[in-house]
Amino acid sequence: MASTPRVSLILLVVATVSFALFAGCSNEVGTTDPTLDTVPPTIPLDLSGDILTTSSVSLSWAANTVDPDLAGYVVYRSNAADSGYLPLTHGTVTTNSYVDTDAQPGHTYWYSVAARDIHRNESGRSAPVQVTVPDPDLPQPRAR
Repeated sequence: MASTPRVSLILLVVATVSFALFAGCSNEVGTTDPTLDTVPPTIPLDLSGDILTTSSVSLSWAANTVDPDLAGYVVYRSNAADSGYLPLTHGTVTTNSYVDTDAQPGHTYWYSVAARDIHRNESGRSAPVQVTVPDPDLPQPRAR
């Protein structure tokens, strides 16, 4: 008879833990929450790029001060002005600057930046900036 209270107690604990784990979970797909933020942050402005070395480019842009839920920025790079932009960052950069250390000498790149908020809403990309990394093995133009 002494085992009966133990079984009841174990069942009560399992039921309580199960309820706590699954409380608030929903199996509905596509449920909309009117409080869910779907508005992307403001598009970053004033992107500029400077050559640091023959293998690195420094980028900076105006900090976003208007979106309180900003998580950071995603930096993109392309070999063409109009297409092929791929993210350089894994996740977001939390400052308004980034150094591309994978630039190749003699290549021209286009960079663009997007802002992302804590809800993973991403803004459109900034106007691109073009940077040509010098090739130290080629003659450089002389200043006139």
